[in-house]
Amino acid sequence: MGGLVVQEWIEKSGGSEKVFDAFAHAFPDADLFTLWNDDPGRFGDRPVRESWIARTPLRRRKPLALPFMPLTWSSVDLSAYEWTLASSHLFAHHLGHGGRGTRRHVYVHSPARYLWTPDLDRRGANPLVKAAAPPLRALDR
Repeated sequence: MGGLVVQEWIEKSGGSEKVFDAFAHAFPDADLFTLWNDDPGRFGDRPVRESWIARTPLRRRKPLALPFMPLTWSSVDLSAYEWTLASSHLFAHHLGHGGRGTRRHVYVHSPARYLWTPDLDRRGANPLVKAAAPPLRALDR
């Protein structure tokens, strides 16, 4: 049994990706998991497991994928892990089931501004995000 380090999704650059890089480096024996990985060479030969969303067109359409993210995170089986570390700026902190003895640690970057304060983040103006925001805010509490 070892650890699992997770990140919402992996892009070529970004602040949360830098944090995830540091976590992956600090825990070289931990498994890595993300919803989808848009920078597959980032960790060399080290595998990064992806969710089912990565195999669908949703990976390119975050607003459409948004309603599926909490359930996807909560369905990750943690029974093989002693601990988890989630780098979360949306729903990665909803990670897992089946890990009754699993120690869970979360680094929360900031709440999803487009859900909580859409007037400050233009992504909140997307009609799909507007429709999904109320139930997703309830989940995020």
